[in-house]
Formats: sequence, C-alpha cells, structure tokens
Amino acid sequence: MAGQQQQATANASAPQQKSQSATEESYRHLLEALLSYEHVFYSPPTSPHKAHIKQDGSSSNLPTISSLSLHPVIESVLHLLNCDLRSAHFLCRHAQVNPKFESMFIHGILHRIEGDVDNTRAWYGDVKDSEIFQHVWLESTKRSTGEKVPDAAHKGWRHFLDRVERYRDRTSKRKGSGGWDGDENNLELSSVKNWAEEERLLREGSLWELQLALRFCERKFGVKQMSDARQEFIGMMESGDEKHVKIAQSMVTGGEGWREF
Repeated sequence: MAGQQQQATANASAPQQKSQSATEESYRHLLEALLSYEHVFYSPPTSPHKAHIKQDGSSSNLPTISSLSLHPVIESVLHLLNCDLRSAHFLCRHAQVNPKFESMFIHGILHRIEGDVDNTRAWYGDVKDSEIFQHVWLESTKRSTGEKVPDAAHKGWRHFLDRVERYRDRTSKRKGSGGWDGDENNLELSSVKNWAEEERLLREGSLWELQLALRFCERKFGVKQMSDARQEFIGMMESGDEKHVKIAQSMVTGGEGWREF
C-alpha cells in the first residue's frame, strides 16, 4: 500500500518536474542569446537603444521573456539585458518599497542605464545595506581592486556611478556629426585620455553588476514559473502610501501590462 502511494506521488510530480525542467532550459537558452549581444550600459530616454530581441513572438526559436512567467525581478533583469527599459521599469517600479530590496536595486540599475545617475544614487543609498547589494558590490570590488573588506564596496559603487555620469556628460556634449563639443579644459572630462577604453570598462562593469544581481536572484527565487506573482505586490497595499496602494491594486486585479497577476 505504501509503495502504491509513493508511486502515485511520483507519477503526480513527474509532469511538474518536466515543466520545471523545460522552463529552466528555455530560460538558459534565452539568457545565452541575450548575453551574445554587446551589452548596452547607456541608453538615454531621448534616444533609446532598440531591443536586441523582439518580444512580439516573431523570434520563433526563442520564447518571449514574459511567456516564461519568471519571478518579476528576474524578468526585469532579462528586459534590461534586452534593452527594453520600459518593460523592466513596469515590473520593478511596482515593488519599490522595503523590503523588496532586489527590485529596488534593479530599479536603480535601470536608472543608471538611462543616465539618471542621481536617481540611481538615491536607490543605491536605500539598499546599500541589503544582502543583494552587499553581495554584488563586494564581489565587484574584490574583482577590480583585490580588497575584501565591506567598506570597499561603498567606494566601488560610488566611483563607478561617478564614471558613468562623466561618460554621460561627455556624450551629451558631443555634436551630432562634428565630434567633441565640450570644454577641453574641463578637468573631469579631460582626465580620460582614451574614451574607447573607458567605454569598454564601463560596459564590462555594468554587465558584471547585472550578472551578479541575476545570479543572486536565481539562487533566492529559483528559475521557475511564477504565474501568480500577487504576493510580490501585496506588501505595497499595506505600505500606507496611497499611490503605492493604487498601483498594487492595479497590478493584482487590473491585468495591467504584459502579464496578469
């Protein structure tokens, strides 16, 4: 009798395990495709970069990001890797209150890519003591400087954002076709002698930050379907903030956006 019950349980769980395996396989395939493109670390709203992979179902060999129904934070990172900032913003802005530190951190990265560095500093300041932020920036700083003390992480992210801001300012001061139109005596801008190398380093640092954040979220939330993500937004209904409550209600009951929650 016990053997029959065990067999019945195994038979019942087999389709679920198969579905889970298929989801993870599709996710890895899609992630590999996204990482094959040159990472875009700066895409201002005034001239946004086009998405690498169209999300209208026309890429027959790849699933759409939203069709995988992953945890919203993981989905947000995939949208960022795909240069679809609008879709990423739609997801992470709806879970922007404590203790949704993962979503808050990704929200900050999104604004960094937009070039809104002051906004990023504010988000990073809100999450700098969280587990995900400490994990990402401690690892990033160890990679670049060899330092292993937590305080070095703070130096790392502040310095990185300063460099992104400097790159943004330099880019915004260039003429459309005539090249550099900035002040050559500007010490902040003129301190960089090789902008092509600086761009490469910023791209590398940006991708490293995103990948570390993604791996953290994979371990915490798992790579699995989450067709009902209401619990990720319920906390906002209890925040006491009228704006957050309305947003959360529309997410849970309104079917707003790409996915219905």
